[in-house]
Amino acid sequence: MGLCASKEAPPGSGASGEVEIASALHSANKPAPGPAPAGAAAPPQATGAAAPPRSASIAAKAEPAAASAAGGTKEKGKGKPRKYKPNPEDVVHPTMSCGRHAHRDKPGSCLAAYAFDLTDEASVLGEGASGKVVVGKDRKTGKEVAIKVMVKRKLQDEDIAAVSVEVDAMQRTKGHPHVVELFAFFDEPDAFYLAIELVRGGELFTQLASGDAYTEVEARNAMHQAVAAIEWCHRNGVVHRDLKPENILLTEAKRSAAVKVADFGFAKTIRPGSHPLTTPCGTPGYVAPEILKSAGTYGYGLSSDVWSLGVLLFILLSGEPPFYLPTTSMKTGKKLKDEREREAEMFRRIRHGVYHMDNAVWTEVTPEARSLVTSMLTVDPDERPTLMQVQRHPWWTAKLEGSAPLRGAQKHLRVTNGRRKLKRAFNAALVTARLRLALGSFSSKKSEGDDEDGGGAISLVDRLKAAAARDAASGPAASAAST
Repeated sequence: MGLCASKEAPPGSGASGEVEIASALHSANKPAPGPAPAGAAAPPQATGAAAPPRSASIAAKAEPAAASAAGGTKEKGKGKPRKYKPNPEDVVHPTMSCGRHAHRDKPGSCLAAYAFDLTDEASVLGEGASGKVVVGKDRKTGKEVAIKVMVKRKLQDEDIAAVSVEVDAMQRTKGHPHVVELFAFFDEPDAFYLAIELVRGGELFTQLASGDAYTEVEARNAMHQAVAAIEWCHRNGVVHRDLKPENILLTEAKRSAAVKVADFGFAKTIRPGSHPLTTPCGTPGYVAPEILKSAGTYGYGLSSDVWSLGVLLFILLSGEPPFYLPTTSMKTGKKLKDEREREAEMFRRIRHGVYHMDNAVWTEVTPEARSLVTSMLTVDPDERPTLMQVQRHPWWTAKLEGSAPLRGAQKHLRVTNGRRKLKRAFNAALVTARLRLALGSFSSKKSEGDDEDGGGAISLVDRLKAAAARDAASGPAASAAST
């Protein structure tokens, strides 16, 4: 379960507590550059990168013309006030009329464009404290989509701001075959509605853990798509901040299916000349060292995603995470007393980049793959390669045909997957709040716009407790449509 200790997306909020869903529509035409791995079909070449779309305003800025003394401005030849027309800048897509005066039973509403039933339990994909995600259908094309609904009366101000950030990030990253697509966004009186791609294939890691042992070629092909997706995000100024197995999905329930990167609930837009991000944000075990050091002093940026992808590649090749809850202290060698101490020790190892590749399972992996993992898990973000540099690594074009199946990795991956699902189901709200507090002290110093904690440490703790209580009352949200 991801976490972000800021006003962007507290636990239980509609912005982060809901699931990001994606679909099997595979029509994008703007892939990231870089050589395709040997033995894999190269992605289609971009026909020209369009300028990132303008982000949508959550609340419509345009208002009807001022009413006249006679009771409102009248349309020519008619005796009733002029109807409100949304400002085009208030909508995400020019074909949508989704200003705050739109209604679900009128043209321009979500229900007018998509057929869905919030009361049908069979169509529910996920549910959280502030809303749910259900299967819907585009009324024009008949294609299935995921409808993410966030009820406004259950949202706090920071949740509403987070919706704007999420929509902006998804609009900027639109157009890549391996990024979940936002089809439409509706701001209506009762709720926010997002129509998103629907992915039916489940998690990549779950698929690789089933059946016969997978090969390094299969791991490489899947990772190539994920790297290309995030490189596209970075090219458009978006850092994901929560890359983990739950957010790497497949369009179909088979290993050869296309990869889709999902869940932009913690994503952030980085503009040229802007301050570094400082909010500890992400999922423990996958979070970069600079994020753990970023409490108002260090700062981080796009490179944090490179680290998280390195962790995912480490798991793909060995079946085990490089960073986990240890039982002994790295410094003293003494046994750790409880889970809180184990969590602190894991964060310490991440900050220092302490992990091991001496397990026998790594003998099944090629030197090129080990070299790439090591470079991506470089502690200093300035020394860590960019994703464009990652795409030029020799591993992608190395001849791996005939390589032995990664039997040891698959065996470990099955155990790792089981632990992930167990942890996800076990008291997710309280664990999340505790991990957020473990990320370190938070400064009220202004560094990153809406990422700052203007209320100081006491108010932050209060917000964390309140968020944990909300999550505990509603139960943990599903992490993906297929889990």
